[in-house]
Order: sequence, then structure tokens, then C-alpha cells
Amino acid sequence: MRKAEREEWRQIAGYERLYDVSSMGRVRSLSFRNNVVVKTRTPPLTMSQCVNEKGYLSVVLRHNGTARRVGVHILVLLTFVGAKPPGMECAHGDGKPSNNMVENLRWATRSANALDKLGHGTLRYGSKASGARLTEATVAEIRARRASGERTVALAREFGVSYQCVYDAATGRSWVHV
Repeated sequence: MRKAEREEWRQIAGYERLYDVSSMGRVRSLSFRNNVVVKTRTPPLTMSQCVNEKGYLSVVLRHNGTARRVGVHILVLLTFVGAKPPGMECAHGDGKPSNNMVENLRWATRSANALDKLGHGTLRYGSKASGARLTEATVAEIRARRASGERTVALAREFGVSYQCVYDAATGRSWVHV
């Protein structure tokens, strides 16, 4: 079966008669050309997708004078699977954030999604995690210095992080891989 034969298009809820999303992760505009509403019937225009720093694709949807950037993976799940259950997030089965085919996506808990990421090697932890203020080397130093009797408060001041951050790193509650 060829790719085009498997592709199914559905209207995006809240944007009916404006945009469609496909089971292959493509989005098309039914009424806009270069941000202008088209009154005449024209063939749908497949929209270009922007990629963010983590590799996720998104599009800008416009309705009633407002524009909203939405992740393509979210559009596919909402349209083909259904509403997001409480406490769930989007999980990519193969770990590739640009693969937004419906069979690659599912709603999953944060911990299940993290285990998936760990399994396919895309989990960012330690110094690779966004917002990390410590490195593996500084955590090792904190553990050694705290074991030799230095106070947690003094270490927190020195490394510019909170008491809790130093405590968690020193006791192994965080930075488990070090």
C-alpha cells in the first residue's frame, strides 16, 4: 500500500473548515493563503512546519483574528485518538519528535514517557537536562565535600543553587547516574 493511500485527513476541532490534519502528521490550510482568507474555492495548501530546539514540529493556526502555535503531535492525537486524559502527555513510540504519524503517538503518563525516552536514548538528564545548574563533576565534588563534613548551606551558596538542590544531589535523590 502506498503512503498516499494510507493517509487520512480530518478537520481539526475548533478550526473546522479552516484546517485539516492527516494521520501521517501533515497539516493543510483550507481557507488561508499567505495569512489572507481566501473566499474562492482553492485546493488545500499543505502548511510548512517549524521545528523547535528539541525537534518537535508545530504550525500556526489562525481563527477570528488570533494566531496560535500548536504542536503537530498534539493535533494528530487530539484529532485521531481523542481528548488528552488528565495527567497524560504525548509520547512518541520511536523517540523521534518529528515522526507524527498516528500509529507512532499515544497518550502516556509522564513516568511512562520518561521510561520510553530512557529506552530509546532521548531522555535528557544530568547536565544535559534543560535548566541544569550543576554538572556531573560538581555533583561528585559536592558529595565528596559533604561526606568530609562540609555543611550543605555553605555548598549551596558556593555553587549558587538551593539548599534542597545540594541536599538531593549529595544524598542521591537526584543525579542518580553519578
